[in-house]
Amino acid sequence: MLTSRRNFLLSSALGLGTIVLAPAVRAWGDPLPGPTPVARVSGADGVLDATLAALPPFVQGTALRSVTVIPGRYLRRSRILVPPGVQLIATGCTFILQSTGKEDSLLEIRDTRDIMIEGGIWDGNKAIVKAKTEFRHTIRVVNSDRISLKNLVAQNAKGDGIYIGSQLNPCRDVVLEGVRCTKNHRDGLSVTACDGLRVIRSRFHANGGTAPMSGAVIEPNAEAAVVDNILFDECSFDNNLDRGFLVKMRVGAPTPLTGIELRNCDFVRNGRTGKNGTLSGGLVLLRPRLVKVTKGSWISGNQVGVFVQGTRPGDKAPAPDGLVVI
Repeated sequence: MLTSRRNFLLSSALGLGTIVLAPAVRAWGDPLPGPTPVARVSGADGVLDATLAALPPFVQGTALRSVTVIPGRYLRRSRILVPPGVQLIATGCTFILQSTGKEDSLLEIRDTRDIMIEGGIWDGNKAIVKAKTEFRHTIRVVNSDRISLKNLVAQNAKGDGIYIGSQLNPCRDVVLEGVRCTKNHRDGLSVTACDGLRVIRSRFHANGGTAPMSGAVIEPNAEAAVVDNILFDECSFDNNLDRGFLVKMRVGAPTPLTGIELRNCDFVRNGRTGKNGTLSGGLVLLRPRLVKVTKGSWISGNQVGVFVQGTRPGDKAPAPDGLVVI
């Protein structure tokens, strides 16, 4: 049940624009094609990479090629680059990044489509990186469509556990299900450009170290970047250093069609250090553009329950109405 009106008002700072009802999330396209087993291999450097590189070109609409990684612990000095049309099954595997580059990733999904990643612990190994950086993400999804990440852990990134987006070109139709993002130095999940994201039964826990230190954040890199048709359902945002869930839109961001919906989500014990005052809390919405919090979401034990700010200090022009439904 949503926190009571009295407690909501006591624990929140509001700067709302217009409050409106919102349309339903848009329909998605056809599901990903079913997989066909093609290989069972080690996840070691060079071995898994050679298997993925040797796959023939993928024809959209045909079955995904399923590659199973033999369970084990793999120290990776090179990123895993996944080509189109692949189901990568990593259940029982732990991958630990050994390279020390400031923008290295462990799993890279870039300029591609039709990929399913299932299982595994993906560890960014932040302890070995002494340089200051926020761009070293454990899993990076860039300019890609029809991507599914399921039943996996993304942890210990020097940047984000999972990064989805680009400067301008949005990813499309991305699904995260049963994912856990924990102990990442920046955010558990960052989304900078995406049209169609479903995050289901996932947990964003104990993230933070450099700003914005959130369980999950929606923050476009550019004013023209599309962030729309976003749904978080039955997700938990807890014990993150500064914020459970952060939306930080730009003044000139495109008007969304369906916006962002948080359904049946919990926001618990976030921002309790109070480092950023009212900006530390469970749900922080800065220049929001159509955000809905619905169906039994629970907000409890945060530094601030909900903070909504339509115009930020230093804005040269007022932002459009902050369309929010709670």
